[in-house]
Amino acid sequence: MMNIEDFFEFREDGAIRIRGHRIDLAHILPYYHDGYSPEMIGLEFPSLPLTTIYAAILYYLSNQAQMEIYLERYLSAAQAAIAAHEAQPRSPFIQQLKALGVATRHDQRL
Repeated sequence: MMNIEDFFEFREDGAIRIRGHRIDLAHILPYYHDGYSPEMIGLEFPSLPLTTIYAAILYYLSNQAQMEIYLERYLSAAQAAIAAHEAQPRSPFIQQLKALGVATRHDQRL
């Protein structure tokens, strides 16, 4: 008999990944919060079996208080990583392009 935890990989860094995938539980749950059905979530993550998506939702509902903390930490870490990336100086090549008035799509978004 399979336990609900068998669907997940609980990593030493605190991440909860879908076993056999690089998809974190924090990638799936925002869709659930936005009202997506498991079938709709499956369209966003076509490599995940529907049973795995149901397991993710069940795990969340069974551990809601801890999962809310997990999601807050995940979001904070993601925001910190974005801020650190944006704070890095641009390469000399990109700086030269900007000085010439040429910008890449990547830099236009930043």
